[in-house]
Amino acid sequence: MKHKLLNLFLILLGTFSAFLLAEFSLRMIQFFGERNLFNLKPIYSTLVWQNQKNFRKFILNTNQQGWFVTPSGEYQTLIKTNSEGFYDINHKIEKPQNTYRIILLGDSFVANLQSPIEQTVGKEIEKKLNNKNLGKKIEVIPIGLGDTGSTQQLFALEEIGFKYNPDLVIQFFFTANDIKNNSLNLQKDPYRNYFLLENGSFRLTPEVNKENNFIKKQLKKSKLVERLLYLRQIYLDSDKNNTFPIDYQIYQKVLNPDYQKAWEVTQKLILETKKRSEQRNSKYLLITLSNNEQVNPDVWQEIKNKYSVLNSPDIDLENPDNLVKNFCFTESIEYLKLLPIFKNYSIKSSNPTHYKYDGHWNDKGIEIASSAITEYLFNMDYFSIK
Repeated sequence: MKHKLLNLFLILLGTFSAFLLAEFSLRMIQFFGERNLFNLKPIYSTLVWQNQKNFRKFILNTNQQGWFVTPSGEYQTLIKTNSEGFYDINHKIEKPQNTYRIILLGDSFVANLQSPIEQTVGKEIEKKLNNKNLGKKIEVIPIGLGDTGSTQQLFALEEIGFKYNPDLVIQFFFTANDIKNNSLNLQKDPYRNYFLLENGSFRLTPEVNKENNFIKKQLKKSKLVERLLYLRQIYLDSDKNNTFPIDYQIYQKVLNPDYQKAWEVTQKLILETKKRSEQRNSKYLLITLSNNEQVNPDVWQEIKNKYSVLNSPDIDLENPDNLVKNFCFTESIEYLKLLPIFKNYSIKSSNPTHYKYDGHWNDKGIEIASSAITEYLFNMDYFSIK
């Protein structure tokens, strides 16, 4: 009996020692990577998000510096946040004379943690517009909340964006998940607010507080556990080839009931964002972006190989963009569709416009998007001072 207990103790001790060694190794790689030593790069993010309720949990802590690293390892960016918690410089609340202010509102495509700050999409639009010598200074203020939908973005615009007295609100709409983000049934995240449509009226769901489990909280600090959970998710995703992934259901020509309800809520939220912008004498422009699988046939083929159910004639990759386009036409909403511009580029060039695994725009994608938006704004003569 004593011999068995000793063996069990040695096994547990060995396992614990291996865990500590792996944890120590990951942290040392991170330590050297943050300091550019031994050709190593940071392997995990060190940024901290605001520990608050509602939309602020999707905003970084203010005035912090840290690394943002995608789980796929495709990029590592040193981030410095401003006094609002965004990846941007500080802006004066009072708008300077002879200045045209643009609020750029959206999710992680606006937050743009993938790029050096001077190459983010907001800075590129600002730079390109100012290079046109419009007779006034153009100031672009990004309000980007990663992994959010129209609900959190509307709250952020109300509480943060409007105090800067913008002349124009541009809302980026990422069709791959912005509709899904507006539905509890699709997003499956109870720790955020959602609007529900009941008899034509909005009802805001209460926000569920996360359980304060001490053991779970401590385990989440482990970089080894974080890496193992990421690998586990990859494995689980690879074992779903016979199911219809939620993220791609938006491409069905006929939306299922959950997506249809989410789309109805999304339309109401877009109209509400437009109305509140115009009530403050701000113009409103909605822009649909591009999804990696929409512009890169090889990426879409890999996805179809992974999920055989997607090999169906009932799939249309432009379906969500067409939904938004028709809605904007019906409601007289100013609208720009970037997808055709990206598709035209991909036909002429083999250079990718998105990170393959992460899905966000790379430098080329940002260049294409910022140029298209700049030319649209310039040609539509947006720049008259209030």
